[in-house]
Amino acid sequence: MAEDNTFTIDDEGYGYDELIHGDKVDFHALTAGLVKEPIGNDPLASLSAKGFLLHADEDPTLLNLLNDVREKRSEKNWPLTRMHEMGLALIHGPNYINIIKRGLPDYIRSERLTNAEAWKRMYQLIQTDYFDRYQEILMTKEVQTTMPNRGILFPFLIRTLFPGQAVTLGDFGVSANWVLARLACNGRCEGADPYRAQDWTFHGNEQSLIMSHAHEPVMIADAVGIDHTDPFADEESTNWFVSNMHLRDVSPQTVANTRKKIDLYRNITPVRFQLGNIIKPPIPLHSLDIGSELTVLYELPEGQRKQALRALSKRVKKDGYKFIQDYFNVQNGEPVFTKERGPFTYRAAVSGPVTNYTWMEIARFANSRCDVITNGEHTEQFMDAVTAH
Repeated sequence: MAEDNTFTIDDEGYGYDELIHGDKVDFHALTAGLVKEPIGNDPLASLSAKGFLLHADEDPTLLNLLNDVREKRSEKNWPLTRMHEMGLALIHGPNYINIIKRGLPDYIRSERLTNAEAWKRMYQLIQTDYFDRYQEILMTKEVQTTMPNRGILFPFLIRTLFPGQAVTLGDFGVSANWVLARLACNGRCEGADPYRAQDWTFHGNEQSLIMSHAHEPVMIADAVGIDHTDPFADEESTNWFVSNMHLRDVSPQTVANTRKKIDLYRNITPVRFQLGNIIKPPIPLHSLDIGSELTVLYELPEGQRKQALRALSKRVKKDGYKFIQDYFNVQNGEPVFTKERGPFTYRAAVSGPVTNYTWMEIARFANSRCDVITNGEHTEQFMDAVTAH
């Protein structure tokens, strides 16, 4: 019988009562939730969470480290969202140690890590041999956006809103220049990731609105990615990015192919990187045709989210557009961010002259991998407005 990888905090007498107090309640509650609904529906996240807690029952060193990191990052005004905390502790940190430090890209998928006890041994190894590196990852790293389809709406937006024009783009937060470099390669770089999706969008008799533009090159005058970390900056940054790329397939061939794509995207023109944050992005006011924030706003506290949206508005030209893609819905012309993570709760919206400067939801995705797309609440209204404009 296959092992049941779902459990609750009270199952199997793991001794959580001794560990749960203060901030640790949050960690265990979220980890239990992660086990039931793993990141990216990846069963390895379930096994990793179980293994982490099994190890913590015997030795709370790593658990104490995580709580200490949470406090220190908050003091440095560089806090972790709880989901990214889990990503660093349970997925990307172990991935980095296996792929980069141990040179064992297949290890995390091998039979040795297909049960919680094997993951427990993995965390014992991290504690004894790689503790300092693991601590540095938790203290200094951020989860990187690496999904090839994450920018799949850009060709549609650019070709629909700025037909025949070269545009200026700015993407704020989380591997922004990777997303833009992928876009700049579209239709003109051999070896680039193609956009792929089941596209159920329509307008009147037009079908597959998004994918009908997805393989066409776009004209870009300038594109700047604003982030805390440049995945192309140096070998260490690239190594961290590689370890973020592989949650499902970490074969040596896949890792080698990723490095080839990084080399391809590294110097693609006219994309450039600028160190900064999304609340005070270091680019001129009113300079962008399209300013975007993809899968970053939902992580922020409400106050910072409003600041980020205001900063985005100020960087877009009067006749330009704001574009967001995240977990939200549009109410009374404004995005309202939610905790829902079910199918088609990940959505895209745009605001600008065509929408009369209110937000219109133009697409919904089955998940954050953006591999299944359907109409948003306002897709047909948006297309009608484009035609009228």
